Amino acid sequence: MKTVVLSFGLIGFLVVALGGFQAGRQPEFILRDAALACLATAMLGRWFWNRVVAATEQAVRLRHRAALATAATQNESNESAPPAGAATPPPPRRTTSLPNQP
Repeated sequence: MKTVVLSFGLIGFLVVALGGFQAGRQPEFILRDAALACLATAMLGRWFWNRVVAATEQAVRLRHRAALATAATQNESNESAPPAGAATPPPPRRTTSLPNQP
């Protein structure tokens, strides 16, 4: 997120500073306006990045739910066979020992 905030802030600063220089404004006003634009675009970038992260998390959750629902319907239709692509668990290990014989 730090990179996104810094990138958006830099872009805002450069756009306003270059626009001020092109307009022929005084340097102190250009720097003041560019600093305010830097802050505003950094906050906008943070908001935007939070929306992107939230949308990505939601997409992952929806895909996971869809995969679980698909696996559940396959298990209901064919109880004995495992779902496609699922690894079969190894057979259980024998834990009983033989009695001692003299």
